[in-house]
Amino acid sequence: MRRRSRNRRRTMPTSTIILVIVVVIGVLAWIIPKFGSSDSCGDREVDEEKDGYCLVNSSDFDELVLVVGNTQNSPAPNLDFINNPDLKRLLSGVFYSAERGSSPNISIVSASGNNEGIYLSLSRRPKKNISASNNELMHLAKEINKAISETPAVSGGANYLGGILKANSLISSGSKNPLILVFGSGYSDGGVLDFANNDLLGKYQTGKTIAIENIIKQDHALREGMLNGKTIYWYNIGDVARPQKNLNSFKEDLKDIYRTTFEYLGVKQQIIDKNVNIAGDVSSVNTRYSVQQVYVDELSIGDTFSVNEKIGEFYGDEARLKNEVTVRSHVSMFVNSFLKNTNGKKLKLTGYIAYCAPGSVLGKMRADTIKNVLVSMGVPANKIDTYGQPGTPPVNKSVEFSCEDSPLPLEERRTVIIEVVAE
Repeated sequence: MRRRSRNRRRTMPTSTIILVIVVVIGVLAWIIPKFGSSDSCGDREVDEEKDGYCLVNSSDFDELVLVVGNTQNSPAPNLDFINNPDLKRLLSGVFYSAERGSSPNISIVSASGNNEGIYLSLSRRPKKNISASNNELMHLAKEINKAISETPAVSGGANYLGGILKANSLISSGSKNPLILVFGSGYSDGGVLDFANNDLLGKYQTGKTIAIENIIKQDHALREGMLNGKTIYWYNIGDVARPQKNLNSFKEDLKDIYRTTFEYLGVKQQIIDKNVNIAGDVSSVNTRYSVQQVYVDELSIGDTFSVNEKIGEFYGDEARLKNEVTVRSHVSMFVNSFLKNTNGKKLKLTGYIAYCAPGSVLGKMRADTIKNVLVSMGVPANKIDTYGQPGTPPVNKSVEFSCEDSPLPLEERRTVIIEVVAE
């Protein structure tokens, strides 16, 4: 009896065995797709004629160029090519469209002012078996996620249409079904669709698509049909990050402006209302380069405009502007918005210089110069106060200016910041 009792204690119940098997299967099911070691093509079929390849079809894209808003006024790009099913399938189509021994055709362009390329390693490619190919695809997805979410702008401003045109120039001549995928606010402060300085939203509300058509047809940088055969997907258009003010009430106008532009340029298919969830505090990629904000309604206390060197260029060590006409053009929307309601508000102008110079009055003199411009545009002189600092704009707001090792680029140091303050 004692022996049988011991045997019973050693026997694992059938229900426990089943539970262990279920847990093991569940863990393996999680691990395999997570690390790309599966020898399955998932919802694709295995290509029987090409070892290591999954089949692609006519709806798959064979080339991908991303245009990402890694700028100050746009949420940090969070497209996830690993866990988002639609993006994962999109990427796998491009990946398995690559020829044997070649990397897939993928490029990344910044929406920042000069539309520089963003580095992406081109070493990932299909291998001789599905498991190895899936592993390469997983690494590629991780590298794209990292590149678009962590690379800051390396120039000031934003130009989304310019980024799209740059993306078009990168598409190879042999591509049969390329995709330009955009992530970002869409609010540019330069280029043809300059929302910050050309009051495009106001013009659209007045003249609808005709007003926008007139603008794009008159610009020599654009040609009708220059994006023929291209598909554009746009994620999170109209979503903004601080310091840009919320413009949700203008999202549909913004989309219509881009739809009108893309139709003129001959885009084959455009889906510009795609979205991915952005949880928590919305912030941009960490960048020291500014983007001029878009103002449509009257200004509020705390609103700012930076007349940096990109906009207002002074002669060296002088308070004379080289380009007053340009300055007037850029500040006009801000001025007009301020003049809509000046009750209880005034403008504070603070001039900064590129390097610390104790006792320097150059910053104040340059602020006075910008004040004269604003007065000539209709702002009452008694609504403007001017100040100057003997250094660069502070990164830490607890101090008035910075002296040493400023992280700001030169064009952001030589600036006059206009701020709406309480009267």
